[in-house]
Amino acid sequence: MRELHGDGSLQSVSIENTKTGDVEQVPCEALITLLGFHSHLGAIADWGLELHGKRQILIEPTTCETTILGVYAAGDVAGYEGRSR
Repeated sequence: MRELHGDGSLQSVSIENTKTGDVEQVPCEALITLLGFHSHLGAIADWGLELHGKRQILIEPTTCETTILGVYAAGDVAGYEGRSR
């Protein structure tokens, strides 16, 4: 993520593709960050997202998309088949 945009509330985020350098601005209503060494989903586990194991949200690794349209995950909380830790 490169930049947050909004006027009093979050309206979009700019996301950079680190392989191509392309930056895309994506509409967004909320940004939830989970910081720390130990991944714990808390209430997010009840959102209906498909999980990868017990502590990671399943994503498409090339886009960070989850199984719910418009919801993305990245970092330690995101998992997919073949990911090395």
